[in-house]
Amino acid sequence: MNIYISKRKLGMLFIILIWLVTVLIPVSLGHNRRINMDDAFSIILLLSPIAWFVIYQVMRRIEKMEPASEKWAGNYDHLREETSPDYESIEDLLAMPKRKNR
Repeated sequence: MNIYISKRKLGMLFIILIWLVTVLIPVSLGHNRRINMDDAFSIILLLSPIAWFVIYQVMRRIEKMEPASEKWAGNYDHLREETSPDYESIEDLLAMPKRKNR
Protein backbone atom coordinates (compact mmCIF):
# COMPACT_ATOMS: atom_id res chain seq x y z
CA MET A 1 0.00 0.00 0.00
CA ASN A 2 1.54 3.25 -1.14
CA ILE A 3 0.34 6.37 0.65
CA TYR A 4 1.49 9.62 -0.89
CA ILE A 5 0.73 12.98 0.72
CA SER A 6 1.73 16.05 -1.21
CA LYS A 7 3.99 18.68 0.25
CA ARG A 8 1.21 21.26 0.30
CA LYS A 9 -1.23 19.02 2.20
CA LEU A 10 1.37 18.02 4.74
CA GLY A 11 2.42 21.64 5.24
CA MET A 12 -1.17 22.73 5.77
CA LEU A 13 -1.64 19.93 8.28
CA PHE A 14 1.35 21.13 10.30
CA ILE A 15 0.23 24.77 10.11
CA ILE A 16 -3.20 23.82 11.44
CA LEU A 17 -1.61 21.71 14.17
CA ILE A 18 0.74 24.51 15.24
CA TRP A 19 -2.14 27.01 15.16
CA LEU A 20 -4.14 24.75 17.46
CA VAL A 21 -1.26 24.59 19.91
CA THR A 22 -0.40 28.29 19.84
CA VAL A 23 -3.88 29.81 19.79
CA LEU A 24 -6.64 27.50 20.92
CA ILE A 25 -4.95 25.98 23.95
CA PRO A 26 -3.92 29.34 25.51
CA VAL A 27 -7.36 30.82 24.79
CA SER A 28 -9.02 27.84 26.40
CA LEU A 29 -6.71 28.33 29.37
CA GLY A 30 -7.89 31.94 29.51
CA HIS A 31 -11.29 30.76 30.73
CA ASN A 32 -9.64 29.19 33.76
CA ARG A 33 -10.02 31.08 37.05
CA ARG A 34 -6.31 31.16 37.79
CA ILE A 35 -5.23 32.27 34.30
CA ASN A 36 -6.72 35.44 32.82
CA MET A 37 -6.79 36.47 29.14
CA ASP A 38 -3.68 38.64 29.53
CA ASP A 39 -1.70 35.58 30.57
CA ALA A 40 -3.17 33.58 27.70
CA PHE A 41 -2.22 36.33 25.24
CA SER A 42 1.33 36.41 26.59
CA ILE A 43 1.50 32.62 26.16
CA ILE A 44 0.43 33.06 22.52
CA LEU A 45 3.11 35.71 21.97
CA LEU A 46 5.70 33.46 23.57
CA LEU A 47 4.78 30.33 21.60
CA SER A 48 4.22 31.92 18.17
CA PRO A 49 7.88 32.47 17.18
CA ILE A 50 8.75 28.97 18.34
CA ALA A 51 5.81 27.55 16.40
CA TRP A 52 6.71 29.36 13.18
CA PHE A 53 10.31 28.17 13.53
CA VAL A 54 9.04 24.60 13.85
CA ILE A 55 6.84 25.09 10.76
CA TYR A 56 9.85 26.41 8.84
CA GLN A 57 12.00 23.44 9.85
CA VAL A 58 9.27 20.94 8.98
CA MET A 59 8.74 22.51 5.55
CA ARG A 60 12.49 22.34 4.87
CA ARG A 61 12.51 18.64 5.75
CA ILE A 62 9.49 18.02 3.53
CA GLU A 63 11.27 19.72 0.63
CA LYS A 64 14.29 17.49 1.15
CA MET A 65 12.07 14.40 1.35
CA GLU A 66 9.84 15.25 -1.62
CA PRO A 67 12.04 14.03 -4.51
CA ALA A 68 12.39 10.60 -2.94
CA SER A 69 8.67 10.24 -2.36
CA GLU A 70 7.90 11.42 -5.89
CA LYS A 71 10.43 8.94 -7.22
CA TRP A 72 8.76 6.01 -5.49
CA ALA A 73 5.15 7.20 -5.87
CA GLY A 74 4.38 5.17 -8.98
CA ASN A 75 7.55 4.33 -10.84
CA TYR A 76 8.06 0.69 -9.91
CA ASP A 77 10.30 -0.06 -12.89
CA HIS A 78 12.82 2.42 -11.48
CA LEU A 79 12.64 0.58 -8.16
CA ARG A 80 13.09 -2.74 -9.94
CA GLU A 81 16.23 -1.46 -11.72
CA GLU A 82 17.82 -0.37 -8.47
CA THR A 83 17.01 -3.54 -6.54
CA SER A 84 17.60 -6.14 -9.26
CA PRO A 85 19.11 -4.92 -12.52
CA ASP A 86 18.77 -8.40 -14.09
CA TYR A 87 15.11 -7.80 -14.90
CA GLU A 88 14.21 -5.29 -17.57
CA SER A 89 10.66 -4.68 -16.40
CA ILE A 90 8.04 -5.92 -13.99
CA GLU A 91 6.61 -8.11 -16.75
CA ASP A 92 9.88 -10.06 -16.89
CA LEU A 93 9.66 -10.67 -13.17
CA LEU A 94 6.05 -11.86 -13.42
CA ALA A 95 6.89 -14.17 -16.34
CA MET A 96 9.51 -16.06 -14.32
CA PRO A 97 8.49 -19.42 -12.84
CA LYS A 98 7.60 -19.34 -9.16
CA ARG A 99 9.98 -20.95 -6.70
CA LYS A 100 8.76 -23.79 -4.56
CA ASN A 101 9.07 -23.48 -0.82
CA ARG A 102 11.30 -26.10 0.71
